[in-house]
Amino acid sequence: MSDHMPYGNTAVRSGHFLAHIADALDVPPSAFHEPCADRDAVRQLAQMAETALLTLVQDHLHRSDPEGRARFVETVKAMAGNANL
Repeated sequence: MSDHMPYGNTAVRSGHFLAHIADALDVPPSAFHEPCADRDAVRQLAQMAETALLTLVQDHLHRSDPEGRARFVETVKAMAGNANL
């Protein structure tokens, strides 16, 4: 295993990438570091994550056959039944 770090200082590069992600999501980078420091940004991130997840689920269901969709629904029902909602 090599000690070579292709991107130099990893912490600096991570911060750089995090800044780009925050910019793309239109939220401050602090939303990733300080839980609940910016409740609106955290709420916006959660809503964006939910939207992305539901879009993936919708795509999966469109591609599945009827039996696959039925299994998916039953699995989600079972998960919801076991969750402390």
